[in-house]
Amino acid sequence: MSEQDIINGSKRRDGTALRELYVLLAPKMLSICRKYLGNCQAADDVFQDGFVSIINGIGRFDWKGEGSLMAWASKVMTNCALMHLRKKDLSEPLETAFSMEDEPTEEEIMSIPPKILRGFMDELPDGYRTVLNLYLFENLSHREIAERLGIRERSSSSQLFRGRQMLAAKIKVMTSIYLCKVFASSN
Repeated sequence: MSEQDIINGSKRRDGTALRELYVLLAPKMLSICRKYLGNCQAADDVFQDGFVSIINGIGRFDWKGEGSLMAWASKVMTNCALMHLRKKDLSEPLETAFSMEDEPTEEEIMSIPPKILRGFMDELPDGYRTVLNLYLFENLSHREIAERLGIRERSSSSQLFRGRQMLAAKIKVMTSIYLCKVFASSN
């Protein structure tokens, strides 16, 4: 079934088309929820709510070619995740930042498998993780982040700084453990 057939069938609430829509979108949409909320029950709940929003909004979707459905659905799901986070007060004081003398090198970062890096991101507090994702991966400014999350620009800036520090510390520890294992095994 083509993307356009899936859309047209979904607009008519055809069961087969809706199943195809789910199969097509679910992995990416769940990934978006986990990117912003971590690997937790809240991500699964937002995924469910977001998918209902996608199905309910499909009638208003205007197909513009292959890939436009994924782009539209991603935006809907991202907005659902951000609305969930907005309900939590992300401007509340977060953990105290600790000092980092130096950030990890690109080589150290590249030596860590992406799955482990994703796990490090999942472990960050909601505010840090959300701001890091929006700033680094969505290329939003602090003003845009503040508007989307209902926080002050300074909160966005400080959460980015602290999130980077925490992530850098996790990478440094991981790199140190790896180097210790390599050194121990060579002796």
